[in-house]
Amino acid sequence: MLMTESIIHLFLWAKNMKVFEKIRIVRQTKEYSQEYMAEKLKIDTANYGRIERGQTKLTIDKLQTIAQILNVPPILFFYENEINHIEFEQKLFEALKSNSILLQIIIDKLNEINNKLE
Repeated sequence: MLMTESIIHLFLWAKNMKVFEKIRIVRQTKEYSQEYMAEKLKIDTANYGRIERGQTKLTIDKLQTIAQILNVPPILFFYENEINHIEFEQKLFEALKSNSILLQIIIDKLNEINNKLE
């Protein structure tokens, strides 16, 4: 497994992330455009954007197809690990030291979540 994929798996185990947020993070990490995903799903870009904003209900079939395109197991989008949060943060920090692109995506996402909470 690639280092980036290991980081993705670790990050996606975090609680309180919605399926559509996880899809967006994986897509961005793999540097796939929304246009690319829409083309693979045989839908228009606007509809794909709605998926990533959580404005569309996903069927199991559609989620499975998205997981195949992103090359991740579908269960990854649902799994929540009951790991110790301090241990999680330490492991995530160590993994992110070597991946600045993913680190920036995560920082941006955390800032977005923080802004919604304020």
